[in-house]
Amino acid sequence: CEHGTISYEKLHDLMVLGNQAGIPSIVRVPQLARGDVSKILDYGAVGVMVPMIESAEDAAKLVEWSKYPPIGKRSYSGGANTNYGPSGGHASNMLSMNRRTLTIVQIETEEGVRRADEILSVDGIDAAIVGPCDLGISMGIPDDVMDSRELSAIKKVAEACRRHGRFFGIIGSMELMKYFEKELDIIVTAIDTNLL
Repeated sequence: CEHGTISYEKLHDLMVLGNQAGIPSIVRVPQLARGDVSKILDYGAVGVMVPMIESAEDAAKLVEWSKYPPIGKRSYSGGANTNYGPSGGHASNMLSMNRRTLTIVQIETEEGVRRADEILSVDGIDAAIVGPCDLGISMGIPDDVMDSRELSAIKKVAEACRRHGRFFGIIGSMELMKYFEKELDIIVTAIDTNLL
């Protein structure tokens, strides 16, 4: 949803179908905004990924909007996130959804790399995914994600993830995946238009 054209309404229908078929969805929302984060989770996503996270404050807002109390302050609503079940059972629903909802920061700027430790120390953050293209642009080296300076920056994020017990991932080429194969927990290596 950051760069694509699919509407939230269409995505809702696809996620309801996917959830019933045992194929969960993680959605990258376009920005750090309560409406985007909460809505996509209410529509049935089991994970939300937010681009351009650069501070602990950003990460704390994401947790606040993606997790229910006592972890966050997400507003409660039934719907696709509760499989359109009957009203009630809020406490058990919130507990279950907190356990299964992945809250993922994208670190893709020099500032985000510099502050990776403080970002990943925020309770409720489950993972960090590096966006190497935007990171390279931020570093002034937009055309070579295998540049040693960028590889070093990505490594810093991987190490911060390990220190704080978070999952680590990259959006990128198979070459980049191979380079970090020992560190990776999550890979994003193709988009639907390329596959089609």
